Amino acid sequence: MKRKQIRWFTIGFLVVLALAWTGYASSRPEIIEMRTCAGVKEWATSFDAQAWTFAFSSSDRFIYCVVKVRVPCDASRSSYSAELQWYTPAGDLYRTQEYKELDNCSVWSLSGAIPVAGTQAADMPGQWKVVFSMKYGPRRSISFTLEGDRSEPVPSPAKIAGSPGSPLLDNPSVSAEGTWKLRQYTLSVVDSIKFQFAYGVAHVTLILNRPNSDDWVIVEDVAVDTGAFESVLPMAVITELGVDPKSGEKIEFHGVVGTDVGWEHEVRIGVILLGGGEDMDGYILGKGNEPFLFTVPIIFYGDEDSNSASKLLGRSGVLSRLNLVFGERVLEIVVPND
Repeated sequence: MKRKQIRWFTIGFLVVLALAWTGYASSRPEIIEMRTCAGVKEWATSFDAQAWTFAFSSSDRFIYCVVKVRVPCDASRSSYSAELQWYTPAGDLYRTQEYKELDNCSVWSLSGAIPVAGTQAADMPGQWKVVFSMKYGPRRSISFTLEGDRSEPVPSPAKIAGSPGSPLLDNPSVSAEGTWKLRQYTLSVVDSIKFQFAYGVAHVTLILNRPNSDDWVIVEDVAVDTGAFESVLPMAVITELGVDPKSGEKIEFHGVVGTDVGWEHEVRIGVILLGGGEDMDGYILGKGNEPFLFTVPIIFYGDEDSNSASKLLGRSGVLSRLNLVFGERVLEIVVPND
């Protein structure tokens, strides 16, 4: 009789232990999916991942990592936090992206990215690792391969003003013939410009006006994404404009590159295309033989001495002034008649 009681006590203890572990496991976050891809299309409140792959080229604009995680209904915590860490083939930490206030009782789709083409990452081929971890939650890592440039170079017009972020030639003037003079260079004023792109996202070249000056700064390879509301540029650009970055409004924003903090400024901009003619050094988007220059809010973020932060042209202040027409590997930007 005594032996039988002990047997039932043991079984009962195991059942209670199993139930307790089941309750504990169900109260922990769960990583449903973690993969890398070549593109992400952002919407107002969500995004769509495109071109799943674990092999990338140094000519790719970005490498994205998408994580889907289920956050339980945990009464002891109002929210969770997580981070995404990118490690080089040498094992060095390259970038960390944070995700805060992941509310309970929700399935979250999170995305992070690193720029590749034209950055330090492009010079580090090999097997990279991405680690996703949650405070009070799970941890998972995946690997992807970054190879040398395997694609044909995208034809691009000749450049007339040096590297991105360098000053565009000053003292512009508008002539009656519909050209914009920049010292010895001449841009033809046109009411539409077509930008060709080979894959992914279309990129344009912008000019930014130095406040209270006829000076301009040129910024190349700015990605156009009508799914993004804000426009963002590297902090080094606003510094080159001669503006104190932190004199603007402090903004915390979340996008494909994770959560970042930047400073928003109103900037006068124009759209140009360099090269493309024997008599002209390029084109500038305009109307009535005059350049079309307008003011948009732009968030500047990242290191003040680096141009490695993402460059993105969003909807705010842009779509109300310009028409963007996307075709097959062609973006046409048109100045409306009205």
